Order: sequence, then structure tokens, then C-alpha cells
Amino acid sequence: WSSDQPMRKVFYISILLVSCLTSLATAQSVEPDSPVITLERNPGFWGMAAPCPFFLLSIFADGRIILEPRDVVEHKVVVGKAIESRIFRSKVDELLSAFEKANFSTLPSTAENRRDRKNCPEYWTDSSTAVTSIRSSAGTIRVEHYHGCKGTEELKVITALEDLIDRTVNIKQWFDCKLGKNQIDLLKPVSKN
Repeated sequence: WSSDQPMRKVFYISILLVSCLTSLATAQSVEPDSPVITLERNPGFWGMAAPCPFFLLSIFADGRIILEPRDVVEHKVVVGKAIESRIFRSKVDELLSAFEKANFSTLPSTAENRRDRKNCPEYWTDSSTAVTSIRSSAGTIRVEHYHGCKGTEELKVITALEDLIDRTVNIKQWFDCKLGKNQIDLLKPVSKN
């Protein structure tokens, strides 16, 4: 027994350590079927076909991404067939780190207060909107960014985060207006009934 005891101690400590780490990971993680980051880009002028890009992008903790292309047909939003892809988990971690460095939770939403000159010193009509969210075990933080608002450092930070998400998932493989590749092409096989 005496020679066996150190091995048993190591065994029990190992089980205790694994149990604690599993509990900690479960408590700090979000549900695997819930995205940790979303980016929704909406068109500016809703009375006609949407300029590209127009989509909802969901990024999951394991690197899975789901892209829902959208369009406006007869003043109604039409959602195309979802596209699934994947990025490296390390890229998701880099995005989450960028959100943390940018103090995302302190950034203002401009969709509701477009004419507030403190948060929106420069204002244009009919601009597009981006809605970005990040989710953690503490909850979801959501920032609506009306692109007709310009002129503050916070708005530059929000735009930089939106652009970083686009680059990280290589959004140009689906949406590139310069090449004429946009949501209208992605929606062709979808019925408009």
C-alpha cells in the first residue's frame, strides 16, 4: 500500500484537476450553437434593390461561419440560401481579442441617434447600416452603426472592427461589388414567393 499511495494521490489529483477545468470551461463558454460574433450589413436606400453587400454573418467559437445573403424585392427583405464555411479557431480568438482591445462594450450605437452631433458630427442620408454583436457568458453586446455618421474616433474603431471581420472571413469570396459579384447573384436560385 505505501508504494501505491503516491500513484493514487497523483491519480486523484488528476481527476480533481480535470473536473475543475471542465467545470470552469463550461461556465465560461457560450452555447456551441450560438454565434460569438455577428455582423449584419444592411443597405442604405430600401426602396430599390439593395447595393452590395447585404447579409448576416454569424461566426461560431469553433470557427464555423454561416452567411445569409439578403436582398430587397418589392420592398421586402428576401433571404437567400445560407452558405456555410469555416475559419481557423485562432482567427476567432484574434477577432475576440480585437473586440476586447477596442473596448467594444463602450462603443456607441448610432442607428437610433443619427442626428446627435456628439456621436454623429457629420451626417449623410440614405447610408448603409452595420450591426455588430459579440456574445460571451456575460451576455451579448450589440452596436448599430449607421454609416452616414462620421467624424469621431469611436466610429473609426467600429468601422475598423467591421472591416476586420470582413477580411478575416474573406467576405470578398461572396461579395465584391467591383467584380459585380454580389447578393443578387447568390439569391438567383431562391424563390421570391
